[in-house]
Amino acid sequence: MTRNCIAKVADEGNFHTTTLDVCPDGSHLATGSKMGMVNIFKLEGTLSGRPVKSVPNLTTSVTDLKFHPSSKLLALCSKWKKNAVRLVHLPSYTTYQNFPGAAVGILKYPMNLDFDRVTGRYLAMGNDEGKAHLWSLDSFGESA
Repeated sequence: MTRNCIAKVADEGNFHTTTLDVCPDGSHLATGSKMGMVNIFKLEGTLSGRPVKSVPNLTTSVTDLKFHPSSKLLALCSKWKKNAVRLVHLPSYTTYQNFPGAAVGILKYPMNLDFDRVTGRYLAMGNDEGKAHLWSLDSFGESA
């Protein structure tokens, strides 16, 4: 197996990329920046350097971002602001306005997050107090 670079992209408009992830089906790349912007690129064909969507929903440095195993969701968070957790639906590229909902008062500062890689039914988020929050995402689970 060779490990050659197959493409390069300049993350236009982003200052200091802090995190990135490639969705499981290989169709998208997401990058998070120090300024709180998340850029989503399509990996089909040649990367132009222009994202298909820029998500400005975080106002502080993006700490972590992860794609759902189905490649239909992107979760992002910032440890620099309380309750800074967002979900983005793909392929519509819209941010869920009702997430995290009632949990807002207890989340504190999110440090990292990840999806259940087996069924995709759960999203876990760890915070600055050493607590883990777990959401059930029945609509995106294996049987959905």
